[in-house]
Amino acid sequence: MTVFEMQRAFIEDASRLGDYQLMTKTQLANGYCDADEAAQQAKAAGDMKTFNEQEALRSAYHSALMLRYWYKIFEWQKNSSTLNLELVDFVDWLHDSLYVAFYYRTWRYEFEAVVKEGQFIEYKLDKDGNKIPNKYYYIVDPNAPDKIINRCCGSMRGRVFQYHNKDKRKANTQTYSLDNMIEEEGDYAAMSVGSYTNEELAKSQDNAYSLVHTLLMRGESLEALIVESIAYYDGFKDKKVTKVSTYFNEETGASEEYEYTTNVSKFDPRTLVKHLNTIGEEFIYNFCETYNINNTVGTKLLSRLKSLNNNKLYKAIEKTLQEIRQSPDLLRLLGVE
Repeated sequence: MTVFEMQRAFIEDASRLGDYQLMTKTQLANGYCDADEAAQQAKAAGDMKTFNEQEALRSAYHSALMLRYWYKIFEWQKNSSTLNLELVDFVDWLHDSLYVAFYYRTWRYEFEAVVKEGQFIEYKLDKDGNKIPNKYYYIVDPNAPDKIINRCCGSMRGRVFQYHNKDKRKANTQTYSLDNMIEEEGDYAAMSVGSYTNEELAKSQDNAYSLVHTLLMRGESLEALIVESIAYYDGFKDKKVTKVSTYFNEETGASEEYEYTTNVSKFDPRTLVKHLNTIGEEFIYNFCETYNINNTVGTKLLSRLKSLNNNKLYKAIEKTLQEIRQSPDLLRLLGVE
């Protein structure tokens, strides 16, 4: 099926909503959630007729949202040309971006909440045990769903770039926290990317985004850019290492050791510096869009970045990693307690 055939299928499905083009992004996003939650309630009650009706409605809202963000497909094709992907691949990017947005449904709750696979778990509490007001609640910010979906789209592009840049990784490569990489390899890294389950994809995107966003809110834009580059771009280098393992020899009845060679991806500051040196206006524009920051901040960030020679970039990378390593609050954002 071509991308245009896909588009026609989405249009036909979305048409169940009537004139869906007049609906706002927030109405579509909430409509999706309402239908999804109603479907799950009907399923739990054994009411399969209502379940099927609500599932069809949920699908229609999803199709309408795919169409509303359809321009992302061509935008990605233009600014991701080095990946040499087919146009239909970017449809998958958009689908997965919406998945992550609806996994957490951040805009749905008046207070910050723990949500997994669209299911409310509990409210987050501050150190005094009080609920935390949610600045992304759609009543407080009517554009919150759009901001969150755009954030997920930006994270998706960065994640796929890193995956393709490190295409030699094996399929079961796991996500590593900064703390784990320090302990296991003696090197720094925010995460290593391979193939993800949907839940892993949602968690890793959220953690990395939260860390970058927090640094931006602190006014540490260069540090935020460094972390984003480690998390989403090519800051790793494959290295052959010799390891020793033990196996049980059934013939001798004893445990024996054997050596084997394998490739490991290790964080490489030199590779990261090369990436930072390639950053230009388009990259910074997408960075600002992804993290919802003013373009003026991006302009200043790019100017500062271009003023740093390689030695200063190495020092900035080391400073950033030390700051994260020594900050429990920042490590917590990566899921390290």
